[in-house]
Amino acid sequence: MAINLPYPAWAPEKLDRAYFDSDEALIDKAYEVFCQDTLYNSLFSFRRKQIFLAEVQKENTNSILPNYKGSIQKERTFHHITSEEIKKERDRRRLGRERDFEIVRCESVPWILPIMLNVKDQFTCIYDFQKNGETRVNIWSRPLDYVVVLIKRGSVYLLLTAYNVLYSSKRNDLEKHCH
Repeated sequence: MAINLPYPAWAPEKLDRAYFDSDEALIDKAYEVFCQDTLYNSLFSFRRKQIFLAEVQKENTNSILPNYKGSIQKERTFHHITSEEIKKERDRRRLGRERDFEIVRCESVPWILPIMLNVKDQFTCIYDFQKNGETRVNIWSRPLDYVVVLIKRGSVYLLLTAYNVLYSSKRNDLEKHCH
């Protein structure tokens, strides 16, 4: 982490790939935490409004991790959180978007709920912005260098994704909104 801030006392440790026999086992544990913390947790809220998943449709996990042998069907929001977008040239006229499994994103899933429960932490930056005609909210925990992204939809919020801030250019962009 490029930001030198104390690790929050409220934050659990990340899942560590080294403690799992395979990427599949890591994904299964991350999914267990994801379900427990988001799908089945009434405390998962923001600004006193419940948070739901933006993409509840299920899809095959082997779409992000080829040859995945575990429980195949998981919510698209989970796949979005545990994978990174890659752009591939499909033909000369347009780019196609696909996603690849990312270990670091999977390891960080346990941070989502604690960040939401501690949005008033002095090192958390929250700001609304417009994208694709909708209001989104970035919730950036500076010490964890981790962002939770919500969509405001009527009287509820939808969890769109969450990601680790790995590049200084992204960190600089976040900082612009947080001062």
